[in-house]
Amino acid sequence: MAKRKADKNSIKYKYIFRDDYNPKYANGAYGGLTPRGEISINFFYERPALPNEQIHSIENGQIGQLISNDPADN
Repeated sequence: MAKRKADKNSIKYKYIFRDDYNPKYANGAYGGLTPRGEISINFFYERPALPNEQIHSIENGQIGQLISNDPADN
């Protein structure tokens, strides 16, 4: 989507994070024993990356379609 500015018929959401933002939770883990007999475990979380900014249209007083997303490939 092309980058666009908000107007009176749209609303802009800006997602602001601290520089040290680092979530401390996990949705799952996988692992097992290594060839040396040590335990190896890897944690992961499943969520889409959050955008820096989004613009939605306003239709009949309600939030409408997504107009712009920054970054566009999010």
